[in-house]
Amino acid sequence: MKINDLFSSGNSIYRVLAVEDSRIQIIDCIKRNMPHWDSVEFLSGAEQITEEELRTRSNVNLTSYDSLSQQQKQMIHSKYGSISFIVPFVGNDYDRSQAVALCSEKFHLSKNTIKSRLCDYLTFQDLCIFLPHSKGKGKPLTADERNFRWALNKYYEMGVNLVFLKEPHINTEVYRQSVTKALSIEVNTGNDAVDDYFAGNMELINRLLMKLAQQIKLAFEQAEKEVTDLHQRISEGMREGKSKGSQIGLVKGTSLITKKSIECKKIIKTHSKAFGGNLSDNELIRLCGCSRNSLYKYKREIMSE
Repeated sequence: MKINDLFSSGNSIYRVLAVEDSRIQIIDCIKRNMPHWDSVEFLSGAEQITEEELRTRSNVNLTSYDSLSQQQKQMIHSKYGSISFIVPFVGNDYDRSQAVALCSEKFHLSKNTIKSRLCDYLTFQDLCIFLPHSKGKGKPLTADERNFRWALNKYYEMGVNLVFLKEPHINTEVYRQSVTKALSIEVNTGNDAVDDYFAGNMELINRLLMKLAQQIKLAFEQAEKEVTDLHQRISEGMREGKSKGSQIGLVKGTSLITKKSIECKKIIKTHSKAFGGNLSDNELIRLCGCSRNSLYKYKREIMSE
């Protein structure tokens, strides 16, 4: 049993990442979860398979590195740069966890994204796994996404720092650092080869962040335009409907009957001085929990009943 050997057991495929005495470190190439240590006996009876069989069963078709364009090569090296610091520490769970946290913070990526890239690379041992898959037309922005992006675009120039819990990659601080190329990572592992490789990727990573920043800015501008266009379409629709005789909104003088209005009117009839009670308008407002205008409206409606 050697490092990088592949074994098939049931519906799973395992790659051997390390061998130490009577235990081995393996990764499930189908589930692509984080590697773990197990005894050598774990793979007893498993069938050794080839890289081609792994790709076939995983439904992954990897492109030849030599056939890639320069832009594609820069992109996959940039993605590998976000995990290259972790690779030397894969065999130690604690060190690996610390390295994942460091890369997540420095590259402004979630830990799940870092782990996903790491597992993809460990599974296929090929940089071409970082090439994006063919995708159809992206889904339209939701109302919340449009609002978030509009806010970032609007308040960025004012110096307001916006923080998005669900989408930290579009925080204003991330954008500022991207625009000013403020990404600076110093790594000292004691391994010159790892340090040099990690430092060598910084320029490519900064280029990627610059492109990402421009894409985010364009998305915000487009989202703001979509909101403006939506408001215009609504206004045009209302005007057209009104010209055709359609009723826009409630008929003047119509009163809505709600649960709160029913409860407030009951209180007003019972306790208002205007109807034989002993409470003033200010006291009724506090008791009903309504505004002064609503109180007067309820009183008028009661009188007209």
